[in-house]
Amino acid sequence: MAHRFKMHIEAVQEEWSTGVTTVFDRSIYGDRAFADVLYGYGHIDELGFGSYMQHRECMERQLLVPQQVIFLDVSVDTAINRIQKRGRDCEKGINRDYLVRLSEAYEKIISELEKQTNVQRYSWEDGSDVEDIKIEGLLEYEEVRC
Repeated sequence: MAHRFKMHIEAVQEEWSTGVTTVFDRSIYGDRAFADVLYGYGHIDELGFGSYMQHRECMERQLLVPQQVIFLDVSVDTAINRIQKRGRDCEKGINRDYLVRLSEAYEKIISELEKQTNVQRYSWEDGSDVEDIKIEGLLEYEEVRC
């Protein structure tokens, strides 16, 4: 979370000084989905989760809400197929229940963000390229950094 907070602050500073917009593939907002799921599984205890939430609240008060959120949405089945196809060691053990919980946690976060900023959902079922999003006009930036 601290790393994502720092990235967010640095991106805002860069945009103010250079005009270059930054696109994140992960942000401090989505970080909460993982914390919620890990807490639900008991991998983070109540004290640890409470501390996480307090720190998160303090950090979020310092941040500008993103101008736009693009949510690349895939079904749990598609995510499972892609994980299996990639065959990465670090993704072994990711199961359906974990992905269902993660999807539900992200839905809550996206719903909260929709009350504060422009959120565009983009179906990522076909695995299209980021360039396809630019072509459809969802990203209108000259530079895309992840």
